[in-house]
Amino acid sequence: MANCHYLSQRSKGHVYTVEIKPKAFRAEKVVSEVRKKVEEDKELLKECPSVCRALLNDEVMEFDLKQVQKVLKGDEKYFTNYSPANLFSNDKIKMLRALKDLRACPQCNLRMYKDGKKIVYMSDDLLKVVVEILMQTKVLDCIKEAQAVTDKNIEDIYTLYTAKCKSMPHSQQIIETVMPHCLSPAPFAAHEQSWAEVLKYLFSMSARDCSVMATFCLDEEGKELGKDEVSVDVEGRKYVAKVRVIDFDVKFISKIESYYADRVKSLVDFINFHSHCSSY
Repeated sequence: MANCHYLSQRSKGHVYTVEIKPKAFRAEKVVSEVRKKVEEDKELLKECPSVCRALLNDEVMEFDLKQVQKVLKGDEKYFTNYSPANLFSNDKIKMLRALKDLRACPQCNLRMYKDGKKIVYMSDDLLKVVVEILMQTKVLDCIKEAQAVTDKNIEDIYTLYTAKCKSMPHSQQIIETVMPHCLSPAPFAAHEQSWAEVLKYLFSMSARDCSVMATFCLDEEGKELGKDEVSVDVEGRKYVAKVRVIDFDVKFISKIESYYADRVKSLVDFINFHSHCSSY
């Protein structure tokens, strides 16, 4: 909470921090073995037409797949209404809706602090400040760009990896070299095409799991902005804020096979869950 201590010198009021895990902003193409299962299961198509249509049109968000798995495993008791698409929309109303949904059911995707101490509630007015900070810093656009560095899905990458990359030496050393902990894609073009695609996908996965930390307070002193600080005006009140991306962790090449297996399982669990629900 270094930012909290630093900003406390600018204001006699409270210093707030939010840590948001935005997750993936778009859906990923459904793997072919699951697509085939859906297409050939006439009973499923009849029982769950909207779910099947969403799957076949590649409209099911990764976040929704994981929600089902977490509830089925007992890791979470309730589903959240949070939509990553709303948070990434650049529409203030939708972004505020996303933050309110996170506040109502934060799970592990939202943490809030007041003067360095964890809190469980933040007012709508303060959430509006967070929206303005996210908009002005364009941090979500940076994360979105990092996630969109490839249009390949995990099945494409799994195929490339098992066919061309798995036997190559020093796999993880390569990715740790070309994927620094930042939001700027490494020089993928310097590597053989198959490798470049694998590296881009893993970089994209890192961007899906990173978090945004925003610390802010009322700008009562009116001092000159320091390094990396931004000033936002919300309903006539000025705030100063600092934002950074955290947990942008390198993904392991050696786990590509397990990433693929997890993706298949999450899709199957999603189908089974909705099929079971429709039978009641």
